[in-house]
Amino acid sequence: MNDTTISHTEELSRQVITINKMDMSSPGKWLKAGWADLKATPVASLSYGTLFAVIGMLLVYAYSSSSHLVFAITTGFLLLGPFLAVGLYAISRNSQDLVKCETKMSFFRGIKSGCGNPDCIAMYALMLGIITIAWVRLSAILAAIFFNSALLTSHDMSVMELLYSDNSIGFLTLYIAIGFIIAAFVFSISVISIPMIMDKEMDCITTSITSFKAVMKNKMPMLYWAVLIVVFTGIGMATLGIGLIVTMPLIGHASWHAYKDLISTEQVA
Repeated sequence: MNDTTISHTEELSRQVITINKMDMSSPGKWLKAGWADLKATPVASLSYGTLFAVIGMLLVYAYSSSSHLVFAITTGFLLLGPFLAVGLYAISRNSQDLVKCETKMSFFRGIKSGCGNPDCIAMYALMLGIITIAWVRLSAILAAIFFNSALLTSHDMSVMELLYSDNSIGFLTLYIAIGFIIAAFVFSISVISIPMIMDKEMDCITTSITSFKAVMKNKMPMLYWAVLIVVFTGIGMATLGIGLIVTMPLIGHASWHAYKDLISTEQVA
């Protein structure tokens, strides 16, 4: 049933937004559609994936001497995902609208196409950036609580050594609990927000509320989708970032199709 509606008033018209009901097969369909987009636009899509992979590897390398921050950077990368994928949404939108704009979109054309409604997109980017910075700082505070400063500043300590230290269980329990709360909040308000801003040029508050309501209406399918995002990102990270070349474009394209399935709009005079 499509029974959840939100009204968005503009100058002379009103957009009635309907939140559709999904089932557990929906995330698989989004991935399939995302894979089709990736195959249709391999150069542009894999260019984004390469950029993600390089950024991820550089961040991990830059903070490799602070093992406790590697976890924060990895999860922070996930928090910024909805913004980082803006060009991928644009590629999916343009190849989906077969207004017979080129299916073989260039990397730079994808970026340019994603710049519609830049003020709201910039505001979302700022919000996600602030949350990510706060999470990185909070991670450092949590590590300081559980580990002594000598351990944290040791340039010879690996991530595995940190995990097997005496206080690792308490640290990981609290770290995962707080990280889950933050990630769930960000996912709920942003999973379809930026695609919606690009597509309908709506304001940030309306899109955030709509995203939250869409998640609440489809709790289990959206939980499954969130798990898939984490798994695919984890696979990318576990392969030293190389897997991100494929997994991040796949998730980005699939996220556009998730938005198109979850939301229907009708223009009312």
